[in-house]
Amino acid sequence: MKKSTPFFILSYLLIASSVVSAQSITIQGTDCTMVADAGLVYIQSSVGTNLMKLGGLDLAWEDPLTNGGTFEQISPNAIAIDYTIANDPAGEVAVHGVFTLTGNSVKINYTLTAPDHMVLGGTMAYRDNLAATGEVYFSDTNQRRHDYANGISIFESINGNSAWRDNWKQHVYLTNVGNDTYTCSTQFTVAPHIIKGSECTMTFDSGSVYLKDADGIDRLKLGGLDLMWEDPRTSGGTAQLISPNQIAVDFTVIDDSSGLVTVNGIYSLHNNTVTVDYTLSAPSSLSLRGTMIFRQALNSTANTYFTDTTQRRHDFATPMSVFETIVGNSTWKDSLKQHVYLTDIGNDTYTCTTQFTLAPHTLQGRDCAMYFDSGSVYIKDNDNIDRLILGGLDMVWETPRTYGGTYQLISPNQIAVDFTVIDDPTGLVSVYGIFKLDENTVTVDYMLMAPTPLSLGGTMAFRQALGSTGNTYFANTTQRRYDFATPISVFENINGNASWRDSWKQHVYLTDIGSDTYTCSTQFTVAPHTIVGTNLAMRSEDGNVYVQNAYGTDLMQLGGINIGWKPPIANGGTVELISPNQFGIQYDITNDVSGQVSVYGIYTCNDNTVDADFILTIPSGMSIGGTQIRRAAINKTGDALEKIGRWERDELGGVAYEVKSAYLRRFEFNQSVALFEHIQGNAGWQNNQTQSISFSDNGDGTYAAHTSYTVDNASRSSQAVAEHLNEQTATISFVNQYQPFNVWQSGQTPEVTIQLTSVQNQTLTGTLYVTAHDYDGNVRLNTQQAINLAAWQCFEKAYSIPLLHLPDIAFVEAKFMDDQTEICFTQTNVGVLHDYTFTDKQNSNFGISAYFDIPTQSDVHGLLQRMGIRWNRNGDTTLTSTQYDAVSCLHNNVTPSQWSNDPAAKNAYFQDMLTQCDNHQNPYWEFGNEWNMSTIHTGTHADTYVNDWLIPLTAQRAGHNVQLMSVGIAGADTTFLNAIASNGGWNMLDAIAMHPGRGNFTPDYAEGGWTYLGAINSFKTAINNHGYKPLWLTEVYACTYPNSGWKDSYRRAAENIILTYAYGVSENIAGVEFYQLHDSVWHDRGGINPNDSEYHYGILYRDGTLKPSLLAFCAIAQALDGATFNKYMTFTNPDIKGIQYTTPHGNMAIIWNRAEGYVYDDSIEQDPWVDHWNTNTTITVNSSQSSLTIIDTIGRSNTVPVSGGSASLTVNGAPIIVYGMTAQ
Repeated sequence: MKKSTPFFILSYLLIASSVVSAQSITIQGTDCTMVADAGLVYIQSSVGTNLMKLGGLDLAWEDPLTNGGTFEQISPNAIAIDYTIANDPAGEVAVHGVFTLTGNSVKINYTLTAPDHMVLGGTMAYRDNLAATGEVYFSDTNQRRHDYANGISIFESINGNSAWRDNWKQHVYLTNVGNDTYTCSTQFTVAPHIIKGSECTMTFDSGSVYLKDADGIDRLKLGGLDLMWEDPRTSGGTAQLISPNQIAVDFTVIDDSSGLVTVNGIYSLHNNTVTVDYTLSAPSSLSLRGTMIFRQALNSTANTYFTDTTQRRHDFATPMSVFETIVGNSTWKDSLKQHVYLTDIGNDTYTCTTQFTLAPHTLQGRDCAMYFDSGSVYIKDNDNIDRLILGGLDMVWETPRTYGGTYQLISPNQIAVDFTVIDDPTGLVSVYGIFKLDENTVTVDYMLMAPTPLSLGGTMAFRQALGSTGNTYFANTTQRRYDFATPISVFENINGNASWRDSWKQHVYLTDIGSDTYTCSTQFTVAPHTIVGTNLAMRSEDGNVYVQNAYGTDLMQLGGINIGWKPPIANGGTVELISPNQFGIQYDITNDVSGQVSVYGIYTCNDNTVDADFILTIPSGMSIGGTQIRRAAINKTGDALEKIGRWERDELGGVAYEVKSAYLRRFEFNQSVALFEHIQGNAGWQNNQTQSISFSDNGDGTYAAHTSYTVDNASRSSQAVAEHLNEQTATISFVNQYQPFNVWQSGQTPEVTIQLTSVQNQTLTGTLYVTAHDYDGNVRLNTQQAINLAAWQCFEKAYSIPLLHLPDIAFVEAKFMDDQTEICFTQTNVGVLHDYTFTDKQNSNFGISAYFDIPTQSDVHGLLQRMGIRWNRNGDTTLTSTQYDAVSCLHNNVTPSQWSNDPAAKNAYFQDMLTQCDNHQNPYWEFGNEWNMSTIHTGTHADTYVNDWLIPLTAQRAGHNVQLMSVGIAGADTTFLNAIASNGGWNMLDAIAMHPGRGNFTPDYAEGGWTYLGAINSFKTAINNHGYKPLWLTEVYACTYPNSGWKDSYRRAAENIILTYAYGVSENIAGVEFYQLHDSVWHDRGGINPNDSEYHYGILYRDGTLKPSLLAFCAIAQALDGATFNKYMTFTNPDIKGIQYTTPHGNMAIIWNRAEGYVYDDSIEQDPWVDHWNTNTTITVNSSQSSLTIIDTIGRSNTVPVSGGSASLTVNGAPIIVYGMTAQ
């Protein structure tokens, strides 16, 4: 248990004076102020009273905690604090906080850096509710309300264990974002008890809820329920604030002879709308069908019911209305009540919902407003300048046309106009229009009634852009943009012949819906030139596009592109607004000797993402493989690449596998938001100014590319952001405390931590299931828990997985289900492994072909040491000899035609490599890699290898110590090997390298093709024919490409590793180097590609998590430590196979059963805890001991008793290691 916080620190943090210094920072919000002073942040009321004091973090279960800090204002509404850390003598901990005030809410994003050995699960955030009079916790919303005098509260959003708190601190859940860095967030919302909407307020008084307009005039009085056909009804009640925008009323029920009737109401105000949710409890004997709600439009002058929307509009003397949504029988009403339909939810409980919207007659949108005046509809911008006037229709080819009309508000965002028609000799023409404002777009739907004789093909809609300076038509989107003197435009969607128009009218196409009735629609969008999304904005300047946060701070500059490995560069150019949310840029091209290169970019702002699309035109033959987008983060504080996957089920029932979710580069800015670059090229080809981007061929001489930039909350994990972009509902992942390879030591219990996050703006309800199976299929963990997640809420929990053996492995799955629907799932493995010190590594042939430093270089070196790795295919012996006691060779590759016309460059290369081998103490240089792969068994390139490479290389070798190993030959291609010899190259080589690629065959299968033992046998025969040289297998495999009929399952890979190395010793192979340690490939380390087998060759998963293969490798390495081959064993049953060795621990045999043959099909792969062998055969073996020791595929040991000098063993296709047998 951590010691108590020192008194002097608590005094500083919690009892500091509420008087702020002259150096403080003050940011004004709505109903509150945020003040930073002396390392603390204060939330003040609108009159300057300190309500809440906010500090940093306390690691709780560890010593470090924050103690003041330095702060700066980083945006108009945000303050950043770098905290001073107390009780951290090693200086390993750092805490950074960003406090952002938006409206009446302060959101805090903490970033914690701490070493992996620290236990952070108890971390708490400092906060002190100064002078609060009380508090209430709401479990359904996970909020705590702190109450104060004078009708104000603060709601604290709890993002941790709500019970772990005191008066000064609250527990928080941390999100692991990698690199020993964690984030968490919390939020405090100032909530006056008079709740404010957009143009109204809501308050409770004398048992009723009142809705007031912006002038403070009561417009609506809302009460409880009247059961009507029964006696009970409500009369007043008690209220409390349950969220910043919600009042809950517990109504008093009168005239209730049963005493069982209760009524509760929740009133939620959002913008201009009050939603009322009632819950009624009443005994089943009561008749409730006539139930009505109490509601009264105060001083209403009239009301109108709209059947199509089931709304009633209540009008007043001023240009203001209230729309009531009717959820009952619309005719059962009076001035005080309205009938409602009840929903029976069981247990004598019923619910109903209704809604009321305050609707000023000037309709407000996001960047504009709409109103009716003098027979026309006007659209004005946020500066209150009229930009567009909209009228009715002109038949043009006929005389009738509209001229003014009468209007009414038919919904809170719709005006209907009944137009006056003039010059209509028939008297039968009528025009009706509905003008709907949504955000910054006005949609106009016209209905025209006209007798059949009239010709309507030339009909036009009246519209005029007021004060427009020009217009541009875009044929591809059929939009016309009207420009003005200020940076704002209006886009008109053309639903007619674009050329039939003038400054007052635009042609429209009519749709005949029968009965001499026609309809048409058009649309107008107000478009400021700074395009605003949800969390970001986008602007242009000097041919560049800038991505901004919501407060106008530039985060990223987006320029043009560098075209491949060629000179042309696209940078700068002409920018125009091509739609309300798009910029188009025709880039200027420099260094283009062809004069044929062009680049056009389209930047689209959607929600919280800017999408960048490019169209590239180039002359034939120009290479674009290295093309990069020009982009630069502005004032970034850091960036990190994250390769994010998602687990998916196999549709045929095989094992699950990981697919690519997104590769994101996360940019931090010392702000409450981060920017995420969605990488659509080679993630490694980048710098501070450019990032690789891949183009696809359109087939018409042009190429297309796409990338995107997302601005999101900095406290969210990159996984959550990626899955939000992928339109997933939730994401689940393991965010375990740092444990290399998920391998624990003897005496330790493995543990996983699951993080489940809702990644959409919606609540999520379901069940979390967590299971773990050991290698035998025993269930080591099986738990489930009901989970309710608010939008973007994160649930995190740790689970222990006790294992029975040493070593051992468990396969863990966590899945989140909504009833029978799986929303998301993830898988991982955990294991335990004992220590072992190798005693005979100097004689070992165990090697590794390749590895990545994942999770860290030191961790990997430690693992290679534990695996008994003696040989490293490519490296520096002066380093690896001390890092993991290994000897490193040199391996590299050239192409057959490289430097064919430059012998000087070739000789310089030889000298560089030979000198490097001497410096690195490389005993062998494996020169070249799989030259034969594309033309296998033909001998192609063997003559070039000898004449153009071996001969000049041999001439350079004098004075150098390294021995020369052949090109690594792919498969059992003795044709290529023999061609090297026939071209005179045999005596120039000191060793032969071969890659015995293996398909769906066990390693002991000795036939031809892609077989392991078959390849060894054929190569040894060929080598003996030309003169002995040591044979090296510089790539051996147990590829676990999921559900492949040609590769290994996870379980079979472990078995095959045992036999791969067993035969490596018995066949006297000089070096057996496993390819490779990790999944993924060298040019995409840690990457994901479920459709490429090259990503699945590892003993470990891409993140370093163990597979069963790791335990198998360690088991066979330990068994063969100091072992010498004795003989191949024979048994009475010819299906039983065995190899016998002499070891420092006595006779050892490896035994297996081939009753089911050598060929397998794992195309529908079984789970790794399921034994795939069906035939188990009992054999009798001799022993002079009292028991035999049996080691299974993953190194687990058990004993078999010996009786009368013999013992019975049960053997199937999985090899077992047996100690104690008498030589058979």
